[in-house]
Formats: sequence, structure tokens, C-alpha cells
Amino acid sequence: MPIEPHEFSFDDENFLNSVLERLETWEDIATQLIIDYNNQSSSVNLFLNRKFLLMASKSYFDDILKFKVYTRSTSVETAKKAAFTFKWLSRYKPIQLCTDSEEVGIEILEINQLFALIAACGYFENFTSYDLLRKRGDIVEELFYNLTYRDVCGKTYTLIFRLISEIMDSEIR
Repeated sequence: MPIEPHEFSFDDENFLNSVLERLETWEDIATQLIIDYNNQSSSVNLFLNRKFLLMASKSYFDDILKFKVYTRSTSVETAKKAAFTFKWLSRYKPIQLCTDSEEVGIEILEINQLFALIAACGYFENFTSYDLLRKRGDIVEELFYNLTYRDVCGKTYTLIFRLISEIMDSEIR
């Protein structure tokens, strides 16, 4: 299946619609997270940078389409979708911070990682990000550490999300 040059651009209507649909889904998740956080804090104000979110959505679909072309596949497994989501939302950091305070806790600095985790876990039917945080906070802590201090590739994230799904399946049983 040859790659057409326009396939990975907004000139392709299907590509554009896919990017915009994903943007809306992620925007809903981010908006709720921002509202929840802003209602709890008076010294820090979070806001969504929609351009960064759009770039993350486009990058996500670039990876999805390139993967399909490379593997000659018509579908992409759940763990890989979660991995691409986690990778691009973490990289673009669309939730921005506005504050005059010098007292910013580590949890606010990890807000984009939390957002990426929530969005990535949304692909799975057997658990939610809340389940993962509650039952296996150690895994989330390690994942956030690696996002911050290590250069992890997309293939590694795919493996991580496959393992998380298996671990959560065994914890539920």
C-alpha cells in the first residue's frame, strides 16, 4: 500500500476529520481535569493550549497511519493507540500553567502526564486510569519518572501498556 503525500496532511479530508474528532475527545478530558484542578487551587491557574493539543492529535494520527502503512494493517491494537496517545500528549504538554506563586507542587508539574494517562487508559475496557492509580500507583509513579527523566520510545510504551492491561486483568480477577 503506497503512501500518498497528501495522506498525512490536512488536505486529506478523512485525516483532518480524524484529527479533529480526537482533538474534541482529548479537549473534553483536559477541560474536566483543568476545571477540577482550578476549583481546588487559588494560586495556580491551568489552561488548555488548543494549538498544542491539535499538534498532539495530528502527531498521533501520523503515527497511526505510518504504522498501518508499514505493517500493511487495517487496524491498530489498543496498547499501541494508548502508547501513541501517551507519547504525544506527554511531549506537547497542552495543559499550561499560569501562576505568580513560587510554591508549585510536583503534582501540578505532572498534570500533562496525568492527562496523557487518563486519555491513554480510555482505550481499555478492563480498567480506567482511576483503577490504575488506586491499585497500582507504583506503576504510575515509575511511568511518570521515566517520562520525566528517560528517553522512552513508542515501542516501549506499547509494551508497558500491554503489561499494564495484563496486570490489571489479573488484579480484577
